[in-house]
Amino acid sequence: MRRFAFLISFALLSEGAAAAPVDRTSVARAFRDARQLCEGDGGKLWGVSLCGPIVVVDAGTREAVASGPDPDGLFTADGAIYRGTLPKAIGLANYSFSWKKESWTMLLAPLPDSRLERDRLMLHELWHHVQARLNFPQRDEGNAHLDQPMGRTWLRLEWRALDAALRSTGRSERIRRVEDALLFRDMRRSLFAAAAREEGALEMHEGLAEYTGTRLAASRRSDRVRLSRQGLLRVEQNDSYVRSFAYGSGPAWGLLLDQIDPNWTRQIRSTDDLGDRVRGALKLNTSSNLVGESSRRASRYAGESVVSEEMQRSNRRGRERRAFEQRFVLGAILILPLRQMQMQFDPRQVRPFHLGGNIYPSITVSDVWGRIEVRGGALISGDWKRMIVSAPENSSLNRTPDWKLELEKGWTIVKGDRAGDFTLRPPSP
Repeated sequence: MRRFAFLISFALLSEGAAAAPVDRTSVARAFRDARQLCEGDGGKLWGVSLCGPIVVVDAGTREAVASGPDPDGLFTADGAIYRGTLPKAIGLANYSFSWKKESWTMLLAPLPDSRLERDRLMLHELWHHVQARLNFPQRDEGNAHLDQPMGRTWLRLEWRALDAALRSTGRSERIRRVEDALLFRDMRRSLFAAAAREEGALEMHEGLAEYTGTRLAASRRSDRVRLSRQGLLRVEQNDSYVRSFAYGSGPAWGLLLDQIDPNWTRQIRSTDDLGDRVRGALKLNTSSNLVGESSRRASRYAGESVVSEEMQRSNRRGRERRAFEQRFVLGAILILPLRQMQMQFDPRQVRPFHLGGNIYPSITVSDVWGRIEVRGGALISGDWKRMIVSAPENSSLNRTPDWKLELEKGWTIVKGDRAGDFTLRPPSP
């Protein structure tokens, strides 16, 4: 796996949170609840405490409420909380970040109204705060196959079988449904050579985080199952699975493992596979007739309907790909170099670009040159070295209907290599 030579902070807006003033009373209550859940777990689930400093931020004003004193000494104590303004150098999103070498968790206001959903979100992000200590490195893989009709079809069928397994009350029925889920998982991965590796990277990152939030936010198994099933339904409705699928798969496979091997979290490694862990624990065999068996069992989960829906979607996406090619390859563009990127985006919207990289319908990126807010689409190259947006009419414009650019002092927009293209020029030495 390629290692990044520059700082890159993936700020995943898993619920697409909007800016809103920080309600100090509710945030103080959320901090207290998170601390109680962390202390109640006592490190039993993962072998380490998930507790750590949290800051909730209004993305519009950067008004911040923290659970403790900040490393820069900028915040003022206000009862059980600390409040102030978050420094501009820190990216805004639901994620874990390093603040003066101290690991912090950030959440954007407003927090979910439901306590169960709020606790799930907070514990999800708190897992990210310790994942490096648990030897689960953040790895980014393409998962472009999950934008292909057959990749999506067999993933959706896996989810439907997982949902049936979670709601099953008898052991034999649950095992039959797990066998179906594994069959569909194997079928998908037999069609795409890199699928197991690429999917595993995100399942061991966002999947385990979402499982942790689900597992610890709800004290009763029935509530955990309900949260997981809701998550499966929600993620299946996403327009893109490329960066969001693990939010559904992780909790479902994790809760099934809880029933089979309660100590699995203390044994799993970043190179393991959740489905294979279940397969091994139940001593299930891999089917020798993947195509025949998967096609036969797909009918249990409305497989023909799923295929039809995915083919229709593929036709729509074909037209969309041609439009993106016109904009980002054939049309005039502005190229922004990526050196120390921080990004905020909704993983439900990320779409692979057939000529390389990913399309982000909306994204905010900060780098050495400043900050850009995109609402009309951007392409980030597969090597993470360039961001491409539609070109402005001339070099004096820092905004178009698609994006707004705030440049650091000395940076300017200059003509690019092709007629009509632009790029950024750094300050003179």
